[in-house]
Amino acid sequence: MTRLFYKAFLFLYSCSLIFAVAGCRQAPSTTLANPKGSVPRLEKIGNNICRDNLSGLMWQTGRSRKINDGQRAEQYAANLKTGGFDDWRLPTQGEFYTLHILFFLKKNGECRMKYKGSYWSKNPGLPPRPGRWASPYYTCGLNFDFEETNSGFVRAVRP
Repeated sequence: MTRLFYKAFLFLYSCSLIFAVAGCRQAPSTTLANPKGSVPRLEKIGNNICRDNLSGLMWQTGRSRKINDGQRAEQYAANLKTGGFDDWRLPTQGEFYTLHILFFLKKNGECRMKYKGSYWSKNPGLPPRPGRWASPYYTCGLNFDFEETNSGFVRAVRP
């Protein structure tokens, strides 16, 4: 009985893997990317800044060196003076996720940023933390988990 159960388990497991892989053949970036003639969500406005046309947030196109301390990450953003603005800050985890998705879906238009890697974010009332958005091996599409890391870059945002 145990041997039969084990064989049935292996069969079902292998079928689920085949189904999962077959379901990932059509990448979301090809089905949800900008249709021809549509306006990209991110717009390059010069001075090393891109603007999100929906939220109005402005993103630094460059990034800091890797930083391994939350206070230093916050100081980097607070001391940044780019494009004539001095009110830069760390993005929230949700803002960081939105930027990740925009690049994943190729809605970044002419904005070019190194977006892969770990970055600092700070949610209200919580300490800053570095991490990256990663897709679990068993999923496809727009399912990403936040993986906390020990260090990261700062990509500042305003307002």
